[in-house]
Amino acid sequence: MNFDEAFKYGIADGIQALKIVRQHAADWAVSPDRVRFMSFAAGAMATIGVLLQSEVAARPNFVGLICDAPFGIIPSIPAGLPLIFTAWAQDDNLVVTIAKFHDALTAARAKPETHIDNGGGHGFGMQKNGTTSDHWIEEFYWWLEAQGLTKAVAR
Repeated sequence: MNFDEAFKYGIADGIQALKIVRQHAADWAVSPDRVRFMSFAAGAMATIGVLLQSEVAARPNFVGLICDAPFGIIPSIPAGLPLIFTAWAQDDNLVVTIAKFHDALTAARAKPETHIDNGGGHGFGMQKNGTTSDHWIEEFYWWLEAQGLTKAVAR
């Protein structure tokens, strides 16, 4: 199976997962209008594929992209994207398209919250390595808080 084929199935899985969560939101005591997708590194293709769906209702409500961007060609960016948080390290040699994807988002009038750390390499995740990327999770939380997404939803 080639990469394009694998990405197609990953994106389809993401779209289906979003539908299932929203369909069962009441049963699972989650808010159907606060469904988030978050990905690290290779998960970018599925997350970005769901984010860029032409049908607004098929998109998540907000997205976190950590150390990731689409591979190769930058896809076209539809209007009206949801909230987007991005974080990456300048010394990440594996993902060279992150800045290009960010530029495409801003050119399409999306306004991603962007954190570019000096160090951390690729896939810094939750590990502490003595660089500014050690604090991405706090920055992500502060961004969620500023959007009002850390408050419980009244039922």
